[in-house]
Amino acid sequence: MKTKLISVIVLALLFSFFHKNVQAQSAVNPIDRNKNTVYVEFLGNGILYSANYDRLLLKHNDDYFSFRAGVNFIPQLKNFSDYKVYGLILEPNYLFAINDESFFELGMSISLFKLQNEDYPSNLITFTPRIGYRYQTYDSGAFFRIGYTPVLPISADASLDNFHEPHMGYFAIGLGYTLEN
Repeated sequence: MKTKLISVIVLALLFSFFHKNVQAQSAVNPIDRNKNTVYVEFLGNGILYSANYDRLLLKHNDDYFSFRAGVNFIPQLKNFSDYKVYGLILEPNYLFAINDESFFELGMSISLFKLQNEDYPSNLITFTPRIGYRYQTYDSGAFFRIGYTPVLPISADASLDNFHEPHMGYFAIGLGYTLEN
């Protein structure tokens, strides 16, 4: 519980900082780089993997605000999982520029999962803060991100005994391609 509270406070402060900086500037700067990225992320808030689309939305000085939407599917495999898992991930991120192509990344996601076994479906909602590094080429090209992503359950059906506790050991690695505008 304490971990959830600290994560929420840190991220609220981050987005408060972003909001004040955007209000302080007279106009939002146009984004002068390719904005759309597709990638696969392993581990992290998709549990095993997720297929994702990320778009740069706003620019403030050399920093950016982006939004990610991702999906995942994990089949029910004998000796691995008791459930078939379908997931949707929604994640805003703030990117602090290190240079033109490297960023320190902070974000938070809400992930919605439908878990289905032979008996009945179950629902799981998680909150995942992110702290990490992102490499995104200025033009179209390679995309890479790595981050620490502790998965914190917000809501889980009673049947999901092992999903009620935070899973603190998750790291995420994303590989993909930034598309040409």
